[in-house]
Amino acid sequence: MLDTASPAGRWSLCGVSRPRNDSVVTEPPAAAMMRLITGAWVAQAVHVAAQLGIADVIATEGPRSSGDLAERVDADPDALYRVLRALATVGVFTERADGRSP
Repeated sequence: MLDTASPAGRWSLCGVSRPRNDSVVTEPPAAAMMRLITGAWVAQAVHVAAQLGIADVIATEGPRSSGDLAERVDADPDALYRVLRALATVGVFTERADGRSP
């Protein structure tokens, strides 16, 4: 049974019932919610890159195009490009002007 007398049992959404005025909140509630929702996508993309060994290939062979990487790890080139672009948006990989991932 939930102890309703305990102050630890009371939760609310930040910015919904009343705005917080402390230094903990650094982004608007909508941005925080979007970050939480997309976090699962980022985690899945990191998992795929790790399973394929993308970082290992780049570390040992240097920057490669997404097509070269896909051939090297036996992945679909278009799908791998989308994974690399998704991870580039969060700073895991970068795409160089020549189309290679350093």
